[in-house]
Amino acid sequence: MGWSKDTILTTEILKSLLSTKQRDFVYTISVQPHGKYPSVPLGENQPVAVSSDTLSEEELTPFAYYINQLYEVDAFLQSLIEALESFGEPTVLVLYGDHLPAISVAQEQMTQGDLLQTEYVIWDNLGLTQKDQDLEAYQLSSAILETLGISNGLINSFHQNFKDNPRYQEYLELLEYDMLYGEQAVFGSAGGYLPSDMQMGVAPLELERCYLLGDTLYVFGDRFTPYSRICIGQNPVDTEYISANALKATDFSLEEGDAITVAQIGEDGIALSETEKIIFSFLSRPG
Repeated sequence: MGWSKDTILTTEILKSLLSTKQRDFVYTISVQPHGKYPSVPLGENQPVAVSSDTLSEEELTPFAYYINQLYEVDAFLQSLIEALESFGEPTVLVLYGDHLPAISVAQEQMTQGDLLQTEYVIWDNLGLTQKDQDLEAYQLSSAILETLGISNGLINSFHQNFKDNPRYQEYLELLEYDMLYGEQAVFGSAGGYLPSDMQMGVAPLELERCYLLGDTLYVFGDRFTPYSRICIGQNPVDTEYISANALKATDFSLEEGDAITVAQIGEDGIALSETEKIIFSFLSRPG
């Protein structure tokens, strides 16, 4: 249905962990079991056979698809944990779902919990003491960080120190308002958080060279995607994706000394990351 299989995530998570020498915080969103689900069976040779005495064939088909996607998600989680076990760093892995599948489910069909609850699972290689507790979603990270002895961060510290205070919710709203809309008094003379220099992807886009062959501009580099656009000056031009290392354009205006870059541009037209520039010279044409 167009969603990426979760099996690709193990490699991407390890790539993130290897990208720095320091400890890492990696937030990964799994999309494989996400809807919309098909209304036509995808074949009989599925890993899990699903039957029901209460669901119609029309209702059973998307549900069976969802169950088989979960089967593969479970296999991904097993491979991820095995990879983390052999990775050699102290690790805490937290798993939870943020909503029920896009299949009509009524409260009376729930055998446990309700439509607004989800279970979370914690795996670690630190020997942490297991502690089951009911939490709001916004309290989970602070509860885990407290177990690890990490208390920095205003919101994190607040949750850890005020969670048992009878005015906890009132104080939390005041703190959030001050940080977002108020005078930011909580920051003192230091001011609020500064913008971060961010990029799309763990490793940056790279532009290595470009050539003009006839009326076609070829650019070569690394980590290009179908959303990569060749930019002349600050203007993106129609770009054809060849591979992760090559792009080309045929409809453009190019002059001596123009700056050429490659940018990741989404459907909203906003550039999420951009390469270093190359200054074009007609003397650089091959031959």
